[in-house]
Amino acid sequence: MKTQVIMYCCQKLFNLSLILLRHLVLLLKFQYPDSLPILYILTQPFFHFQWNKWYFLPK
Repeated sequence: MKTQVIMYCCQKLFNLSLILLRHLVLLLKFQYPDSLPILYILTQPFFHFQWNKWYFLPK
């Protein structure tokens, strides 16, 4: 039971961190468009398919 709770908490924290990172990426996308290639290289291991969705979001 205890391990299930820990796993659940870790999963929630991970999801939250992804959401925060997504907002950070979007913020940087509009503030500093030139920084996107660097961001892409740094975060690509974490987002395999989602990057395309976020990158091409309408302004």
